[in-house]
Amino acid sequence: MRAIIIGVLAAIAAGAVLWFLTDAASRSELTRQGYAVAGNGAFVFACIGIPIITAVGWAGFWIQFIRQRRRDYAVSAVPTVIGIIAVPISAILGLVLTNIIYPPYARDAFQARAGHATVLLDNGRVLVTGGTGNHGVLRTTRIRDADGRWISGPIMAIGRSGQAATALGDGRVLISGGCCAGTGAIGRDEILDSGATAFQLLDSGVGRKSHSAIRLADGRVFAVGGESPSGDVAAALLFDPSSRAWTPAERMLAPRESVAAALQGDGTVVVAGGFLPSEPRDAEVYDPKASRWRTTSGPGPITPGPSALSLPDGRTLWISRAGLRGDARAQIYDGGTDRWSEAPWPADLIDGFSLAGLRDGRVLIAGGVAVAIGVETPDTLQRTWLLDPTTLTIVAGPPMRQPRSLHTATTLRDGTVLVVAGFRKSGYLDDAEIYDPASNTWKDAGSLTLS
Repeated sequence: MRAIIIGVLAAIAAGAVLWFLTDAASRSELTRQGYAVAGNGAFVFACIGIPIITAVGWAGFWIQFIRQRRRDYAVSAVPTVIGIIAVPISAILGLVLTNIIYPPYARDAFQARAGHATVLLDNGRVLVTGGTGNHGVLRTTRIRDADGRWISGPIMAIGRSGQAATALGDGRVLISGGCCAGTGAIGRDEILDSGATAFQLLDSGVGRKSHSAIRLADGRVFAVGGESPSGDVAAALLFDPSSRAWTPAERMLAPRESVAAALQGDGTVVVAGGFLPSEPRDAEVYDPKASRWRTTSGPGPITPGPSALSLPDGRTLWISRAGLRGDARAQIYDGGTDRWSEAPWPADLIDGFSLAGLRDGRVLIAGGVAVAIGVETPDTLQRTWLLDPTTLTIVAGPPMRQPRSLHTATTLRDGTVLVVAGFRKSGYLDDAEIYDPASNTWKDAGSLTLS
């Protein structure tokens, strides 16, 4: 009997260690230069672990069997019994070990992601929050210091993807909305005080994901669009940094989901695009001072989830995303004349790209996915373009260091543009790169995965 007990204990120990190693490997995506190396703990454990556990149990049994010099065991059945007993116990024990040991380790390890939010802080540093990786939604954050070094940031209270990160102008950052694994939109937002080492969970939130959150001239944050579990897609909200609470704003004139919003030079906000319950409607303009909406002279983008960018001259640039038809288009809205005009756009670029404004007024378009006629699988792009909203011309820019889509692009104080993480065919990315308009070149900006 002692031989059987020794065999079972040895098998459980071996199985627990094996599960921890394989499950940790499956959660840890080694993604560098676009190549992802990831394991699958459950698969490895089932195909390799069970035979190893049985073998270890068999060895432990026979060691005790030989030492006791007894020959009255049913040797043909005992190793199998040991394996049957040890496998579920070792799997449970290994899973417990993984969840106890792995999360702290993961905070400073593998950080490949897409669907994250990046914001330029008031002190010039850059904060990268949340997103989705190979194994779900992330709570981890990264901070790029003034010297270009990546360091660990505070852990968010809730893992989020599709959230908005908004600098409040006083050193604080508001993280609003988003979704997490297995749930809809998150109902509580978070705030990070200047110099704080932890996020503070607020009592309320926007309760939506993939929305737009814009800081107004008076310091409040205006949130609109996105996907809401309540289904109320006409509602708009205002966040007061002093009270740390959201209050309802005037409702949009037409309900629409997955819109984009952009701040104009006069302080008003343009909202366009989205899913509409009926025919396309004109874009709308919200005046925070009068708390009133009005329609524009034209519909602007009418597709769900368009992209928008505020231009230095007060106008706004709008990109309608496309499906596999490849019919994306660019438009510019001039609030002063209430006029929409067409702008050039790469013919095959349909989605997943980033927009970043340069000091000279041009716009950097980077990466994304493109589709060729007759090809149903989109390609992740390494290409970039430079759009001039004044002359309405577009030229090819230098290619990025690697293809990417669903990344973020942030214009830094020195006029360069930081592109972070994203996705390509081989998996999620953990690296960053910087575009320098002066030299028209890209350079490596380090990795979110800390050594």
